Amino acid sequence: MPFSFTISAAVIAVFGEGLFGSGWLLACAGSAAGFGLLKLAQLIARWSHKKECLGSGDAVLMLSLGALVGLEGLPWALALATGFAFLTLKLLQKEKLPFGPFLVTASLAVTVVQWSG
Repeated sequence: MPFSFTISAAVIAVFGEGLFGSGWLLACAGSAAGFGLLKLAQLIARWSHKKECLGSGDAVLMLSLGALVGLEGLPWALALATGFAFLTLKLLQKEKLPFGPFLVTASLAVTVVQWSG
């Protein structure tokens, strides 16, 4: 995904949640926490494996997804995405897969659960 698209999506998500959702503080906190956690994971993985393991786009994608799921849903979304990705890697017997689709799917699942509860 182009960087400009993910940044635009993040701005829209934060404004949408700020105006119509959980409020500005929670939207900004979820966005910052989502980005920060994925960026930290990227840096730790790069340092420990001595190669790029997680793309920068995943952290930028979490700018918008973090705003939508909020601080409460963020751990669940990340855990689900990681679990789905791990299982898919094992089932397909692959060494690497794009992580973005798993982040989006898990965040959607968490959002649906949050809206229904």
